[in-house]
Order: sequence, then C-alpha cells, then structure tokens
Amino acid sequence: MKDSILKVLEALRKIDAGRASELETQFQETPEDGYFGFFAKVSEAVSEKLPLTMVSDPATAKVVADMLTSAAKSALDQQGAAVLAKATEALNAAKKIQFASTLETKLTESKLPVPACALVRERFAGVVADDKTVDGFIAKTRESFAGFANVGKINGSVEVGRNSLDKIQLACDAMLGVKEARKDPNVRPFRGLKEAYVFCTGDRDIRFDQAGFFRVSEAIATTDFPNILLSSLTKKLIQDYQEFQIVPGLEKLYVTTVLGDYKPQDRVRMGYLGDLPTVAEAGPYVELTKPTDEKIT
Repeated sequence: MKDSILKVLEALRKIDAGRASELETQFQETPEDGYFGFFAKVSEAVSEKLPLTMVSDPATAKVVADMLTSAAKSALDQQGAAVLAKATEALNAAKKIQFASTLETKLTESKLPVPACALVRERFAGVVADDKTVDGFIAKTRESFAGFANVGKINGSVEVGRNSLDKIQLACDAMLGVKEARKDPNVRPFRGLKEAYVFCTGDRDIRFDQAGFFRVSEAIATTDFPNILLSSLTKKLIQDYQEFQIVPGLEKLYVTTVLGDYKPQDRVRMGYLGDLPTVAEAGPYVELTKPTDEKIT
C-alpha cells in the first residue's frame, strides 16, 4: 500500500506540487494501519485537480490519470473492503477524466462545428466509452449536420435573359457598326438614328417635347436614349481605335517602354512647333521659334 500511496503522491506533484508536499509530510506521520485511509485521501486530492489540468494541459492530465489508475489497481489487490471502495471510486474517476481528455482530442481533430461538438459532449457526459463507439457517433453527427447544411439552398440552375433595355442597346450598337452586336443573330439593328430615337422615346413627330413622351416599357424610360446612344458611340470609338493600332509604321511616331512600378512616370520629349508668325505685306519674315523639350508625366 505504501508504494501505491507514493505513486499517487508522485502523480499529484505533477499538477500541484504544494499540495503534494503537504500530504507527503502527513504521510510520514501516518501509522501503517492508516495507509488505506490515507490512500483514499491522496486519491481524492488528485481527482479534484485533474479537471482543471485536463483543460490547461491535456498531455499532463493523461499521464497523471494513468499513474492514478496504476496506483488504484495496485491498491485493489490488497485487503480492506472500505478502502477498496474508495480505490474503485478513484479508479473510475480517473477513467472518466482520461476519457474526457481523449474525447476533446477527437473533437478537435474532427473539425466539427461548435453545436455538433456540444452534442457529442452531451452524449458522453459522465460515461466512459471505447474509441470505436466515439468515432462512430462523431461520424453520424458529421453526416447529420452535413445533411442539414443543404436545407434552404436552391437546387438547379438560374438562367438570366436579356431585358428590353439590353435588346435596344444591342440594336443601337449594331446600327453604328459594333462588330460584337452585328454577330448576334437575335439582334435586328435600327435602320437609322431616327428609328432608334422614336423607338426609345415614343416621339414619333420628332417634336422633342418631353411632355409628349411615354414609356416604351417598364424597363425603358424616355430619358434612356442619350445613355444608350452614348454607350454605343463609346463602343464604336474603342473598336475603331483598336483597329487603328494595327496600322504599320506607327512605331516611328512613338516609343514603347516598360514601367517598373505604379508611381508617376516622368519623361522628356520634344515640344511642338508654335503657330507661324504673322508677316505683314512687304514686311520681313520672322524667324520661327524652335521647339524646346518639355516634361510630361
């Protein structure tokens, strides 16, 4: 029994050195016939400290629980019915604490959401189960929560079609020669600016009288025509500009360079010639001012 007590004191020292030293002093003054009662006392001291250690240092808690389990088993082999009951109680408490530490480790590794972890803890509160049972329940919990994750989601695809404003925009683009709009077989270009204006505004008499305008549909307002025309003209200008870039010989007019960062870039270039000076009748010609360098950013 003395060896069992020393093992429990060693386990207690790992989690509460002060309490272990205090009980060790008491143990030296305890007679041999009081060992059984003292074993129960030190076992209870370890059991009180283990829950806090399990949270702060699970690895140490597991070592202590194993040591307490070993000491309790050793005590069970000795006589004394009352002490055997205390030892059994301490052994069961050690098993529960050790199981709780193992359960927390499994929950951390499972990556389950917080509500699912709470459900697993509630299922195994106050009991000891084997690894197979715990792993099986965690797997079922994960499947259940995964099934509920799809509740409220819309299955299938959503197709987005063109509204009236989109169709009119494309018709105006095609009227001005925008190639992308011309390729669309579902677009009929407006035959001219007048047709586009009348269609968008309803001003069939071309009076430009805002009071006489009406809405073509809920998607198009009478004030949309300027914006539609502006968008189409912008697309046409960009298209023509891009085509102009492929004209050969432009490299003689400008120099390309690679920028190393997004800071403002300064360059020096030759300035432009000014206006030709005015020469009066029979007056002398004035020397043309030569262009100077200029800084551009």
